[in-house]
Amino acid sequence: ELEQQYIIGEHGKPSLAGHPELHFSLSHSGHYVACALGSSELGVDIQHQVKVNEGVVKRVCSEEEIRWLDAQDEAGRVVGFLRLWSLKESWFKAVGTGLTDDYPYFDLTGSSPLLLNKEGDYSFFEFSFGEGRGTLCLPAGDIQPEIITL
Repeated sequence: ELEQQYIIGEHGKPSLAGHPELHFSLSHSGHYVACALGSSELGVDIQHQVKVNEGVVKRVCSEEEIRWLDAQDEAGRVVGFLRLWSLKESWFKAVGTGLTDDYPYFDLTGSSPLLLNKEGDYSFFEFSFGEGRGTLCLPAGDIQPEIITL
């Protein structure tokens, strides 16, 4: 029988003791839960529909991201903020630093998000569920993930 023992990293990221080949990430929001499993470091985040807190926007978003949000209508602004926050948090989880004040910034004007201010090559896979958004962050070059919604 496999004993499930968790190791907590320096910045709070959990891993399975004795299984360095298995990586996981968890997220929850509202009544929803997401779990990602893989053979390399990864991060998943989900965000259920919320009101946009302008103080948080100013604290965590770049000037370019704020301009992008300001160009959206009210509904688009909520979805856009959920998208940005989910991208940011999935990246933090993948790199294992925990949330810091050194937020990643994204260009969302193209067909897929582009990480602007951080080293490393990451792929972001976005998905939606109910009234929420989610993002899976993986090192670039990893296989295409299978996203299952129950």
